[in-house]
Amino acid sequence: MARLPLLSPALRWSGVAVAAAAIIAVSLFVVPPETPDTGAVGFDKLWHAATYLAFGLLVAYALVGSDLAIAIKIALVFGIATLFGVGIEVAQSFVPYRQFEVADMVANAAGAALSCGWYGIEPRVQFVGVRSEDGSERSR
Repeated sequence: MARLPLLSPALRWSGVAVAAAAIIAVSLFVVPPETPDTGAVGFDKLWHAATYLAFGLLVAYALVGSDLAIAIKIALVFGIATLFGVGIEVAQSFVPYRQFEVADMVANAAGAALSCGWYGIEPRVQFVGVRSEDGSERSR
């Protein structure tokens, strides 16, 4: 059984917010580097899928300990990550040095879908508390 630390819900959701801010910053305010054309499923699409896989996993981690049914958690993880990815693509259509691409949205959704695999692993994870400065441990 794997052991993972369980941070407070506020810290877990803060991680989601920080990741969202980083994705917004990189997607909308950074001029992308020129990359060679690698076809429909190249480095760019793999990068999108990996980014939204990680983002979805952060959302899933933020939901640990909630009383929601697994199906609801899966819907939330997939929905939040996918809709965020769609929103970023739509926002990019208004940025002169960026492109709106449906294929990017598909790659984002694929990464979000992969993150839902967490719920197959989660039952084998033991969440352990984080030690406070006085040495006591908070656990789930």
